[in-house]
Amino acid sequence: MEPKKDHSSVRFRKDGDLYLVKGYEKIPKQLHQYIVSRFKTLTGTMKLDITRNPQDGKIVQRIQDKDVVFFALTLPTIHGESVNLENIDTEHLQISIDDFFSNDKKLIKIFKNNICKNDGMILFIGPTGCGKSTLINSALTFIYNPKLRIITVEDYVKIQLDNIEQLQVSHVTGTMAGMTRAACLGDPDVVYISTLSDYDTAFTAIEHAMKGCLLFSTLYVNSSIDVISRLLEMGIKDFMIGTAVRCVVNLRLARRICPHCKEKAAYSKTDLKGLGLTEDELTNKVFYRGKGCSKCGGTGIFGRIAIIEIFEFNKNIQSSIMKGYDRKELIKVIEKDCVYHSLTEDAINKFKSGLIDLDTVRMFTL
Repeated sequence: MEPKKDHSSVRFRKDGDLYLVKGYEKIPKQLHQYIVSRFKTLTGTMKLDITRNPQDGKIVQRIQDKDVVFFALTLPTIHGESVNLENIDTEHLQISIDDFFSNDKKLIKIFKNNICKNDGMILFIGPTGCGKSTLINSALTFIYNPKLRIITVEDYVKIQLDNIEQLQVSHVTGTMAGMTRAACLGDPDVVYISTLSDYDTAFTAIEHAMKGCLLFSTLYVNSSIDVISRLLEMGIKDFMIGTAVRCVVNLRLARRICPHCKEKAAYSKTDLKGLGLTEDELTNKVFYRGKGCSKCGGTGIFGRIAIIEIFEFNKNIQSSIMKGYDRKELIKVIEKDCVYHSLTEDAINKFKSGLIDLDTVRMFTL
């Protein structure tokens, strides 16, 4: 809910895009603060008299015979407090690895082989909201057994996992680096750190990944290869990166074709140029698009699907990092002698499988 000069409006996010909904375009200005106050009251933790500082909390509502959790955030704008509500649907956020990878057996095997190792670091990268936390939680659930001690250090615990110790960082509990150090001293077998936000956190995590602990974390970079340069910039030594990092998983979310109005699409060879398709695929392959129906609101899009890049470190790439190779030289080593599945390759595979349309695959190939 966003306050304007003369009124307020509500927008809903669907499949990554924000939409104005009829009836919510112009809410009378005099009602705005009453609505904000009601949201704050529902959290039970937000202060009604604090309007010039951000606040956050959780709202739990009983809807259709189940408890639905919303993460609430208020932000002080020049026209009043805006309210952001994020539905934390634990049923949909806890999906299997096979479903997340769209049952791609090749990628599933690579991923599971890495998360079942006894030590090393697996990094997940990609923009905010791309599914990193969802996939990590799925991985933790998959590898859990009573013989393992799994600890997470998170800046905000959205999904509560059974049999896993979850630590939430706050001004009371301490810094991310301090909590990470404490968690690693607790003799864990697996640790998940929500983000490597600074040198101290990254150093502690990588050090313990080298000592015999399996460690998951996230990093904000655009591509798998940039993980190396980012860690070097943070001050991590090249031999530590080469020794500790096992695999990098790069994620994006793409709009999925609506299964209710899916139809064959007639694309010309010119339309498909640049996708690396064979002559046989250009001539005989059937491609799809969403026509638009009541189920998808006429958009032809229904939900989103993960586009996945996997870069698995081997001895050659580890050796190249420790030799100080630059980015171009590392790319040559990766292309020649590494397990590497790019975002472009994955997007084209999903296009050929009829899961995404031409406009969507173009976002990853141009």
